[in-house]
Amino acid sequence: MLRSARNDTLGSPYCYATKALAAFSPTIWTWQQKLDIVASKEQEIINPLTDGKGISAMNDNHKNQTATKQTWEDFWKARTRQKNSFIPLLNLVNDLTMVRKSVHLAMKYSQKGTVLQAGSGEARNSIALAKKRGDRVVALDFSPEALILAKAKAAEHNITIQLIEGNIEHMNFADNSLELVWNEGVMEHIVDPLPLLKEMKRVGKTVICIVPSMSGGWKLAKLIKKALKADEGIKENFYYYHTPESLKKLFQDAGFKTCLVKEIRILFFIKHLAGIGLN
Repeated sequence: MLRSARNDTLGSPYCYATKALAAFSPTIWTWQQKLDIVASKEQEIINPLTDGKGISAMNDNHKNQTATKQTWEDFWKARTRQKNSFIPLLNLVNDLTMVRKSVHLAMKYSQKGTVLQAGSGEARNSIALAKKRGDRVVALDFSPEALILAKAKAAEHNITIQLIEGNIEHMNFADNSLELVWNEGVMEHIVDPLPLLKEMKRVGKTVICIVPSMSGGWKLAKLIKKALKADEGIKENFYYYHTPESLKKLFQDAGFKTCLVKEIRILFFIKHLAGIGLN
């Protein structure tokens, strides 16, 4: 049974480490502000698809690349081989912050039913939602390694999950057949995410996409991961950072009747944006 955030924290071997991270967040936020000042003076290379008004890659070696199937297969293979003792701590922080807040958004803006995580990875968000609300979970990813991890995570929480290996830009579902289609950590790796968003809109009644915010402390977060030797290994030129304006524009261009953007903060200094589209 998935416990509440309070129960997860009480008695947890990672409890004090998590509290320590939170306690140091004001100091870390100050460091991040200094990093942002430095970053603002660097050359900012804008994705040509947004005419300089939307998605931005803060990387001098940016090549407008989209992460490929092989990129993700290598990523998930590396993840299964990692034995870093900090990985469980980072996963716990993710479960207590990102996953909890994602589930809250899903319950607020969608109805119980079939939930598709498009570009699922381990499908942590959908599994947590199913434990909370009883949804039927479908995980779609073109990495077999990711689906193996999703199956194991679902079994850990006694959740039935349907696994599909496929392309999230061409999904074999009928129009408007799913209550919720969502993902996290997917769109920022695609040069032009509009075709994906349109496909998600086609099959889902509610669509939620969670991405890093361009002003959300990611330079510092990556430095921390590097220091802990817990870097996930996705190359910098596969990251495209969003602003609230660029994310809302993407949802509007995809044709949603209602478009919302919500901020998700983690430990005060790392910020995500959740784009929400309602048909």
